[in-house]
Amino acid sequence: MRIDLRERYETRRLLVKRNRPKYTSRSEILADYRALSEAPSTVASAGAERFISLRGDAVEVKLNCGTCALVSNSGHMSYSGLGDKIDEAQCVFRLNAAPTLGHELDVGRKTTARVLSHRSFADLVANATSLLAKNTFIHNLFLYGSDYQFEAGSVPGLVETVAENYPNLGLHRVGKSMTNEAEEQYRNHTGKTRISKESSSELSTGFYALMVMKDVCSSITVYGMTPEDYCRGNTDDIVPYSYFKNPSISECTMYDYHEKVPMGGLRLSTERRVFKAWSKERDITFLNPSWD
Repeated sequence: MRIDLRERYETRRLLVKRNRPKYTSRSEILADYRALSEAPSTVASAGAERFISLRGDAVEVKLNCGTCALVSNSGHMSYSGLGDKIDEAQCVFRLNAAPTLGHELDVGRKTTARVLSHRSFADLVANATSLLAKNTFIHNLFLYGSDYQFEAGSVPGLVETVAENYPNLGLHRVGKSMTNEAEEQYRNHTGKTRISKESSSELSTGFYALMVMKDVCSSITVYGMTPEDYCRGNTDDIVPYSYFKNPSISECTMYDYHEKVPMGGLRLSTERRVFKAWSKERDITFLNPSWD
């Protein structure tokens, strides 16, 4: 096989592997669509829950940070040497089950909180020894997903396992108020509707992480997240999508795939438009690469 054809084949294979169809029941799809269709056009009242304790109690989020760092999973973090700078933040947030072990010089050692999709929770539990048990800094986990996803499948059992094994760990789920606000922010700043009868996309873990951090942080520095037009201006860029997955296809290839796939994708580049708007309203800075 010619080298160029082999490279194209390998790229396509990895795209398919990394983005295998997420099997979702018809009832889940309809519930998601109805929830968005029936949601009020304004953000839910202050009395609505922004966080729900997954321990079955009414414990509030115990996290009040001054300076915060959000570390993306991007290959831009590899060989960055930013680990010490990241650890200087009062609170360090990480996404899903991204590791620090073996990457400390580039992404730091400290983890104060993790924001996870319900699909990544199993990966966290499978690697709990390194991600939870050996991390003395971590205080909270924030999960997001629909009601259906927290009532069926493996998630309830995994929540019970973590709650039992880590009794001092804050275990929360993003509530309806924050979910509605996230949808409204996406719609207002992009002019697009996330779910329609013709297509659907999901909000990324990075989106929910910044939503959570805006509630608990005074200032936020985001590491490794590219601006919206980065790939258009760097067509030959080969920075990998992940700093820890091997092999990993290029970040721009993955972003292009998700922007174009009609069902179930993550509009990662489009979301950056929202983040840019937030940075003008709040103390949010983007580094490696800089957005200035």
